[in-house]
Amino acid sequence: MFPWAVFGLIAVGGITTSAESAAVGSSFLPAASSGVPNATAFFPLTSLSSSGSQIVSQGGQQNLGGSVNGTASWIADSVFGYVLDCSSERYNSIILDPVSIGTQGPFAVNIWFKSNITDNSGNLFAYILSTLNNASQSVSGGSNVYAPNSLQLMLPESGNNRSGILRSVVKDYNDANANSTLDSDGNYNDDSALSANAAFTNVSNGAWHMVTLTTRTDVQHGYLLYIDGQAAAQLPPSVVPDEPTPVTSNGVVYYEDGGDPIYLDGNIYLCARTDADSHRFFSGSVAQAGFYNVALNATDIQALYNAVTSSVALSTAPFAAPSAPAAVTSISNMSTISGTVCVFPFVYDGANYSACISPDGSGSSYCRDTNGAFVACVNDTTLTTPAILDSAYPVSSPVSSPISSPANTAATSPATNTVPAAGLTSTSSDSSPTAAAGHSHGLSKGAIAAIVIGSLAGAALLMTLAAFVIVKAMGSGGHRRLQEAPSSKFLMHSSSMDQQMTRAADSKEAQSGLYNGPQSSDFNIKATS
Repeated sequence: MFPWAVFGLIAVGGITTSAESAAVGSSFLPAASSGVPNATAFFPLTSLSSSGSQIVSQGGQQNLGGSVNGTASWIADSVFGYVLDCSSERYNSIILDPVSIGTQGPFAVNIWFKSNITDNSGNLFAYILSTLNNASQSVSGGSNVYAPNSLQLMLPESGNNRSGILRSVVKDYNDANANSTLDSDGNYNDDSALSANAAFTNVSNGAWHMVTLTTRTDVQHGYLLYIDGQAAAQLPPSVVPDEPTPVTSNGVVYYEDGGDPIYLDGNIYLCARTDADSHRFFSGSVAQAGFYNVALNATDIQALYNAVTSSVALSTAPFAAPSAPAAVTSISNMSTISGTVCVFPFVYDGANYSACISPDGSGSSYCRDTNGAFVACVNDTTLTTPAILDSAYPVSSPVSSPISSPANTAATSPATNTVPAAGLTSTSSDSSPTAAAGHSHGLSKGAIAAIVIGSLAGAALLMTLAAFVIVKAMGSGGHRRLQEAPSSKFLMHSSSMDQQMTRAADSKEAQSGLYNGPQSSDFNIKATS
């Protein structure tokens, strides 16, 4: 296994190779511990390249390339950052180098796609992926999708009575040149209208979907279709035995295509058929195209699906509760309180951010760091030192924020800042060092001294009056027995005041339960017709 983790969340942007600018970027692949086999070739197709036309594989066993044909452009996407926008009206496509898979029989193809339902308005089939070997292409010009050594993935357009399913064709080297299609609703060679109550995933609803086509591991011949990580169709069906020749069941002739060696030495077309028929272009986007020289099992396919759905790209909040409001405040910070580095841009709640964000409106901000976790940022509007400080902490000597900043970037507050400390209210607008020096909780030392002296003078006056009353009483009769009162002591304890004002970081920044999993409320991956 190669280090999948390297491609967890990479900042969107072109990565330059030695020869040209390469359109590579955010890749969502399972961890090595998942046991998913290496891809022979993997094309992220999820980043903005400087030239806009060069494609390279990333993370596979083969270093392959490709190009954008026509005017397909990179557009921002809420799930993958940037993707290529294919248009049937502009006749554009993506042409990849041939990938050597299936030469021993087993193989698998995995790709994400999103259909533009308004543009795919015909009644034919729009091709997501199409490839033929060179010999078959030279005979038919690429138009015979049932020729040996071919692979096709296509969507019925909105005017087609099968719209909503995905159709596949697989022909290995010895399969018959005959119509043989498997649809994602489980039906074989079926062109009838979809039933209104049929249970299948509608893949033409404008949302991202993942399709996986793999040869079988339980029998030699045939193949399986998975949609969004779930088994959707199989050939041959369970009622048909595994045979190298066509089998008839209930009046249906099943060509058990796939399973024997297949030789795909021709280019791989995305968003078009290999013959570039003007009526067969796909409008929408494709991403994360992986080609495997082995069959994938259900666990592998679910891991590929989870690698995307569990990523930050589909998370609607960095913590479980409370849920984030619609408005997210962007705060320009570059590092975290733990000292790690933020990775920008990152995708959150369907939008790209190049700064820390405050999802709950509290002022606490978060970013995605190099470890792939949401971490509280160092607030660039730091908790400042108030102007009403004691003389031991004069404003002319600013105090660092209690939130630790990375080395050489300690945050200090200017002398003109009059933001009060937590729990205190400042009414003074005088923020000069001279005026502020000597203040203690809003009282100057002179004021405190005046209060103390005044208190002593008042006490002395009361004692004098008391003595006068006693003498007067004794002088007027003296018959009263006076009990000696205990001597009064004025204990002058100087009250020690807390001189340093503490400012606690927001409690949410101190929470350790920052949520790092998916909440795919805006990612309609399981819509059914």
